[in-house]
Amino acid sequence: MSTASPADGSLGQEMVHFAVEASSAGYVAMSFAETEGKMFPADAVIGGLIDPNTGSPVVRTYHISHYGISPSDETNGWARDVGYQDVSGNNKVLCFSRALVAPQAAVVKTINPAAALPINWALGPDNTLIQHAESGSLSLGLTTGVSMTVGDIGGGDATAVRIAHGALMLTAFIVLIPAAVLMARHKWMCGDNKTGTISPTWFKVHQGLNITAVLLALAAVILIFVRFQWVGRADTVSYYTGHRGLGMATVAAMLLQVLLGVVRPGLGSTQRPLWRLAHQSLGWIMLLAGTAASYLGISLIHDLSGIPLAYWLGPALSVSAALLVEAVLLEYRKYKLEKSGGYDKHVHKVAGPSNGPASLRTPSKGTMTTAV
Repeated sequence: MSTASPADGSLGQEMVHFAVEASSAGYVAMSFAETEGKMFPADAVIGGLIDPNTGSPVVRTYHISHYGISPSDETNGWARDVGYQDVSGNNKVLCFSRALVAPQAAVVKTINPAAALPINWALGPDNTLIQHAESGSLSLGLTTGVSMTVGDIGGGDATAVRIAHGALMLTAFIVLIPAAVLMARHKWMCGDNKTGTISPTWFKVHQGLNITAVLLALAAVILIFVRFQWVGRADTVSYYTGHRGLGMATVAAMLLQVLLGVVRPGLGSTQRPLWRLAHQSLGWIMLLAGTAASYLGISLIHDLSGIPLAYWLGPALSVSAALLVEAVLLEYRKYKLEKSGGYDKHVHKVAGPSNGPASLRTPSKGTMTTAV
């Protein structure tokens, strides 16, 4: 730190001088954050941006109020003696000074040298205002020059929260919902050849899988919104809004399914066919939309947190492929049973080889055929 005598009237102000050296293919950025680990709100200095008028690299200051930065966020007056140098290859140096008290700053107007200073850094893939390729945060002791903590921008727990959210959603939509759909479509697996009926076990399994999926999805939604609130990242990740919208629509469909389950009419009700159509349609919507949102989420967490795609795609694709193979095998077996008269899908009856076609059997006294 030093005492400055600048020409702008801040005579006697104590100044802090900063220099950031990094290996970057594009810009180098540093920001003073209001909260440790949070990208915004913050005052940022970005060096290496190309001036469209001169074609030369420049240093500019910005007020970060959301995910993403635009030219309209540019500020002036709080950073002085700015400089940017491409030392060698991709080795870049950004330097600047600022007063401990800087009224022109939008967020951090005063720096206490005795306290830890929350700082974020970011490296760009090129020299334009696009999403950073690398980023991080630290809490710097100005009097010691020691970094007290280091973490991911978005909060020290940001990546952990995204991982938990993704794991819960993938379990719900890649594992449980498809398994529930298979159980309902192939309820004949719970058939009793002696009575010709379908055991209620299939329904208990189907219901249990769906309820578990709903609880996991709700936990994932609550977790992500408690941590990040309703903030968008469409400025930095183009498909973020699509992922969020698709995910929320799928969860809404799940809750509607719960409501349909509560008002489910009896087997003999005239409303049953309409209810069944709504229930099955929502089920397929949940399956397809949930799968799409899940795989979009895998790409999103890679873009936001840098987690290798293989860590998520490997398990997810393996489960999806296994369930798809199982679905094909079950469809083939069901087709063979129907052709041989071992299962009648219209009345949900089964029959053993010696009992004749299932459609010709009637349940024994005291038994009941269950169906969706």
